[in-house]
Amino acid sequence: APAGSAIICNSSMWHSGTKKQDNTYRRMLHLTYTRRDLPQQLVQIDQRPVNFLASKSQQLRWGFNFGREFGQPAGRGGGQGGGAGSGGPPRDGAGEPRREGAGRGGGRPGGFGGGMGRFGGGQGGRWSVSLFHTVKFEDEIVTAAGLPVLDLLGGDATGQTGGSARHAFDLEGGWFHKGVGFRITGAHQTATTVSGGGLSQDLRFSDLTTLNLRFFLNFEQRPKTVKAMPFLKGSRIAFRVNNLFNDIQDVRDSSGLVPLRYQRGFLDPLGRTVEISFRKIF
Repeated sequence: APAGSAIICNSSMWHSGTKKQDNTYRRMLHLTYTRRDLPQQLVQIDQRPVNFLASKSQQLRWGFNFGREFGQPAGRGGGQGGGAGSGGPPRDGAGEPRREGAGRGGGRPGGFGGGMGRFGGGQGGRWSVSLFHTVKFEDEIVTAAGLPVLDLLGGDATGQTGGSARHAFDLEGGWFHKGVGFRITGAHQTATTVSGGGLSQDLRFSDLTTLNLRFFLNFEQRPKTVKAMPFLKGSRIAFRVNNLFNDIQDVRDSSGLVPLRYQRGFLDPLGRTVEISFRKIF
């Protein structure tokens, strides 16, 4: 389309794009008006990979990871503590991968043991706790040759969630014994500011704290309960709370107003969620 054109279309129609024929850049303003009850317009994510010409980052990550076993059969040996990968409660008691998106300061500390098979676990119990702090000293990227360096700690950004937080904290802990388990994961990042560069107002992104809780009960390791109610054999019940504090970033411009695209309903349509699940192996 010629420069300056305006295109109006119904997005419900089948549509697609074509291959770009040259290396030039063209800017466009894309506006969408849709019903509030169409969730795909609120939570859709462009999952295409983004490649940068170069990136440079310096950070310091420190913390502790400690865990112990208890109630193990004779000859099994005592617990152990310290060090990454020292063990901990199974992931939701079934060796499942972590679901929540969590750490903002790099890889997750340690990691809970899994691979228990079915919904079972060991004869004894385990507990684990870890807390890590990440400090970023430098975080810069170059998107393409000839373009300026983007300082993600100094007011630049590549997404809609602000620049890089200078400080980030990750918490993870849990307790597991005889089929009953608790897990807690949390993350905190400090506030960031995105500079408008003189063309628009600066945006301030508040700090963000998320806390997720898990409780699970594996009836496979509760023989008395299964004997009383045979239907529960090979089953598990879990209770989850994501974003316990219902914390959502508060984004404001230089005038103290919240831009339309950064309203809470657009940043996090779900907020706090509560889930109850029941599984059974036949």
